[in-house]
Amino acid sequence: MSAVLKMAAEEQMDLTMMSMPMKISDAASMCRRPISKNEPPYEAEVKKMNNSRVDEWYESVLMKLADASGRIPAGRAYGCLTYFLEGKEAIAYQKFRKHLITYPKEQVMFWINFFKDATMKDLYEAGTGVVSTGWSIIKGAIRNHFVDEKWKVVYCESDDPLVWDKLANDHPHVMNGRPMPFGLSITDLNDISTKVVAFLQNPIEPR
Repeated sequence: MSAVLKMAAEEQMDLTMMSMPMKISDAASMCRRPISKNEPPYEAEVKKMNNSRVDEWYESVLMKLADASGRIPAGRAYGCLTYFLEGKEAIAYQKFRKHLITYPKEQVMFWINFFKDATMKDLYEAGTGVVSTGWSIIKGAIRNHFVDEKWKVVYCESDDPLVWDKLANDHPHVMNGRPMPFGLSITDLNDISTKVVAFLQNPIEPR
């Protein structure tokens, strides 16, 4: 019983910490990165744009969510940033989608069924190129599915990041990748991933 009580106490502590107030200026500062004089030019450019995007998040979302003292619950910060960045990605995806790979359902289901039934010997005989390609098809199809689902229920509704945040919190299942497409369960996906990773991360190579 003591172990159960300890777990409950730890969970309560986590919930308490998540609800503690956090300055929005601190939330934004944690995401900005300094740019040194010796930074490689391309990296410096990316960091500069990242910092500008964090500034946009701060001004368009955090400042509007904060209370009078400029704070939000600490547990809100990560999800808030995620929804904002996914919105930017969703808009870009719609712009380029006709030039991106789509996966026919038959092809996706072939690889799902292959990996679900495969023994490690089956993977070994298929080879690293085939296994990594088949696995990338499954991951790509799942990613595309949730990009489309999030677009439908959140990002197509407005170009205002504050609206994204509200709608995303109204649809937690979709935003957290539920339910899985293609008849997959989380258990199935985890088992496939475990098999594939075990195979691909153990190549023959000199020590």
